[in-house]
Amino acid sequence: MATTHDSGQSRLTPRIYAGWSMVGLAFGLGFLTNAFYAYSRGIWLPPLASELEADRFQVSLAFSLVSVVAALSGPWIGGLLDRLPVRRVLIIAALWLGLGYLLLSLVANLLMLYLVMGTFLGLAFVALADAGPAKLVVNWFRSRRGMALSIIAMGASTAGVVMPPVIAALIEAVGWRGQFVVFGVILLLVVAPLLARFVRNDPQEAGVEPEPAPAGEDDGDDERIWTRGEFLRSADFWGIVLVFGVMLATFGGTSTHLFAHMTDVGHASGRAAAVLSAMAAAALLAKPLFGFMIDRYDPRLSVALAVGCQGVALGLLLVTHAFEPLIFAAVLFGLGYGGMVPLRNAITALAFGRSSFGSVSGTLRPFQLPLVVAAIPFAGWVFDRFGNYDLAFGLFCVLQLASGLGILLLGRAAARSARLRGALRSGSR
Repeated sequence: MATTHDSGQSRLTPRIYAGWSMVGLAFGLGFLTNAFYAYSRGIWLPPLASELEADRFQVSLAFSLVSVVAALSGPWIGGLLDRLPVRRVLIIAALWLGLGYLLLSLVANLLMLYLVMGTFLGLAFVALADAGPAKLVVNWFRSRRGMALSIIAMGASTAGVVMPPVIAALIEAVGWRGQFVVFGVILLLVVAPLLARFVRNDPQEAGVEPEPAPAGEDDGDDERIWTRGEFLRSADFWGIVLVFGVMLATFGGTSTHLFAHMTDVGHASGRAAAVLSAMAAAALLAKPLFGFMIDRYDPRLSVALAVGCQGVALGLLLVTHAFEPLIFAAVLFGLGYGGMVPLRNAITALAFGRSSFGSVSGTLRPFQLPLVVAAIPFAGWVFDRFGNYDLAFGLFCVLQLASGLGILLLGRAAARSARLRGALRSGSR
């Protein structure tokens, strides 16, 4: 144990900063929520559609509804995360999502499916899978925020690597209705109690020393409370909307149709699956890389690297159908989108601080929604109309590279990063 002094009194603090336990909890939330939805929906979609006597397009509309509700509720939930204890919001979200999964096990028609997924999953995921864990980590970290945010983002990628065969086996054993019961019970009886027991909103509540601020760094920017009108007038806000809205849209449109593109140009399904696996593995490895970079260098360099990787990868999809270049393109694309979530959260925290992080990150969602919702069906329409994805990939490439102009708007985040890095260098001398 190491001894520190606060107001003349000796306090004991652990050698390992307590905030890393919050990172572990946030990682677990990202893992479970993505395992239960993002990386399982493609597995339970066919049997659910068959039993409801619906086509897959009709069932897929429920996924779009979840995205729309999540985006439109983002400003409200983000505001709650800034005003209320993060622990309380996370517990309510876990209970709400658990109840939603239990109700999903009872759906008998499409209307009930839409109501349950929109009302329960759409509302809960913003708090439990994205903004809530990120807000918790932002509260605990200052000089190592980038790395901490990158680690929690790895939870979702790890779920994508590990959980699909587990979910498939679970459905094989208990059916898609039984699967939803298992999800609901885990959230209600395991996740919610663990959150109540172990989550602490910030170091002060936990009674431990906060992560030391870099010597000479004024934390006024971190504690400033921005009104919605103020941050909507900020260039950084619109830079984040442009850069990461396009990244998210091109990721959705490309990743959804890449397997079909591979098989359409003559590759066996096994090779197409290998390309997707390479992309997922690159995304997983990219997260700590970008976390390391954003804590040590101008954040605009990290964003430019991520945007460039995705843009070049999309260009390769246009000019070659050979397997080896496509593997390379998939790795580049994975590296780019692997940095997307941690970079967005870290830059939002740099530009607007921890006290307004929830409100700002939640308000980003509605502005990014049109591109995100349009990208996947647009790529499908292009294929139906022209018999290939060339126009879609070409437009995605142009949009991706053009979105790099948004990097020029990230001046506040870059300036605060420079002050933090300068203070760290001064303190280490």
